[in-house]
Amino acid sequence: SSLPSMKEYVEFQSYLSFINEDIISIDCIFQNFYEKEYTNMYKVLGAVVLPFAIGTAALFFWLGFTILYTFYLNIEKRRKGGALDLNSIKRNSRKDFIKRIIISFAIAAYLLYPMILKSAFSLPNCIEFHTENNKLEQYLYVSPNVRCWKEEHMSFIYFLFLPSIFLWGLAFPLSLYYMLKLSVNPEKKEKIK
Repeated sequence: SSLPSMKEYVEFQSYLSFINEDIISIDCIFQNFYEKEYTNMYKVLGAVVLPFAIGTAALFFWLGFTILYTFYLNIEKRRKGGALDLNSIKRNSRKDFIKRIIISFAIAAYLLYPMILKSAFSLPNCIEFHTENNKLEQYLYVSPNVRCWKEEHMSFIYFLFLPSIFLWGLAFPLSLYYMLKLSVNPEKKEKIK
């Protein structure tokens, strides 16, 4: 098996981003509960945190599933009169549990990836307006009451935009690439252990 080409990846990601905007939108949540002028900043924060929230929910789901499955195996083994090897069940359950958590997080992050980057890249997007004294000033496109490149806007850039771009624009794709490389070449995985 080989990895998809970059063109196939971009085409697929483009298709996902088209669907994603229609299905997953958190704008209305933030418009109803927070100040209107900062809705986009909350949207970016929510988009950045959402995969971690889904990952945490998946953690609890798979934890419950693993516990119930272990009980089921225990009952089945006792019913058949066999000796139960708890160590092998724990070892296999722990390995499967970690694998399921990683896969759940990766799927959630991958599906939300276009929305995360789109909302993050809206933060440095400024437009120019003429003020009352006929002077041109830049304001945030998604929130025109926030002046660009001033203290308030720069705090959004430093604390939301830059970490989002580093985490989701650089670290996440690189980690996915690394995981794919390990799955295609399992001998490298053995060398790392």
